[in-house]
Amino acid sequence: MTLGTDDLNDDVLTEILVRLPPRSVLRSRAVCKRWRHAATSASFVAAYSLRRPLDVILYPRRRGIREYAIDRVPLDGVDGCRRLLDHGRLLEYSASCDGLLLFSVAKESFVICNPATRQCARFPALAPTPCMWVLPSGFYLHRPSGEHRVLCFAMEIPPRQYYDSTERVYKYEGHVHDPCPYDDDDDGERIVRCPPVHYVLSTGTAQPRRLGPFAGFRGNHAFPPCGVDVGGTLHWARHPWTGTNSPAMLTFDTVAETFRKMPMPPAAATVPDHLINLFDMRGTLAASAMGEWPYLDIWSLDDYAGERWSHHARVELPAAAKVPAYGVKYRPYYGEAVAALQGDVLVLFTVGGWVTLYDVKEKRTMRVLRRGDNGRHEPCWGLYRESLVPAAIDGLPCSPGALPFSARCPSVTSW
Repeated sequence: MTLGTDDLNDDVLTEILVRLPPRSVLRSRAVCKRWRHAATSASFVAAYSLRRPLDVILYPRRRGIREYAIDRVPLDGVDGCRRLLDHGRLLEYSASCDGLLLFSVAKESFVICNPATRQCARFPALAPTPCMWVLPSGFYLHRPSGEHRVLCFAMEIPPRQYYDSTERVYKYEGHVHDPCPYDDDDDGERIVRCPPVHYVLSTGTAQPRRLGPFAGFRGNHAFPPCGVDVGGTLHWARHPWTGTNSPAMLTFDTVAETFRKMPMPPAAATVPDHLINLFDMRGTLAASAMGEWPYLDIWSLDDYAGERWSHHARVELPAAAKVPAYGVKYRPYYGEAVAALQGDVLVLFTVGGWVTLYDVKEKRTMRVLRRGDNGRHEPCWGLYRESLVPAAIDGLPCSPGALPFSARCPSVTSW
């Protein structure tokens, strides 16, 4: 007796499809309506992502580089570094969430891309109007709605000021005006006269939503990186609101959309905030502090409600990761923990693009992974897990393979 694909029940079919690579799953959707329904259901997409291994991605800093690409470093025992994505000069990687990569386009708008499904979509531009510039501050899943959202940090055009599209400059009463008007406080420190605001962009709608002005912004502070999402809350170790080397960090509740401050780990009293990195340690907010080289202290916020940190481990970086990388002459040594795997294994990242797996219980380095070509360009790191989540924005076109951009905004192409 011969059995065909029609004889497979839904559970067996799902167990087979969930083990296939992304390209095979996408092709299986064209077999029949039953297969397409099984391979596109929300439960299947969620289960498929959970089975995919976590990877570290490396991308170069934007300083005089020739190649704009993202490398993928597998953490599942496969040696080597593979090219994940090549992208245009004006696209700058910002963050990732559920297999979606977020790119900033010339501080004007944002693009989401899924390399596994070859889908890309672009959010409506916020600059040059109504904002002079816009930067990503967070990329997260809004769990009540199931939408992926981008929290934007933007500077709006001050009153009575406008953007001259012909000359491409900001003007005030017919004269070119400073796009960032400042006032001096009593200490001689510059304060932005028109403080930045937050916008929320969502895949569920094409219209951006304004959250309001950001009080207390001081223009001499670095812009915030994308926050770490743990339990539906974004966290920043450094932010303009909290100031430089502050004992408090900033959080954003993605459901209530409210900000509040929380205490930093005790290491913040002696370690500068740029050497403290927050990360998700299997559902618990954790922080790594680079104090005395080559030691890295790991703190965890086990009592989140009580806001009490506890010291988790002290890690010595491996000898291979202490070697300075090509082209890194003036940047000091540093290291940080970026993720936690099963079995109390930490993923460490050090200057030059070295990725290390460290076993906290056994207090030993399990493996030092190669850094790839991007190691020559003083790379930054990110986390990536393959998924079948569609890169689509309601009300806007979704482009497979390449973005329908003009020559000013090159396309994204997947390998």
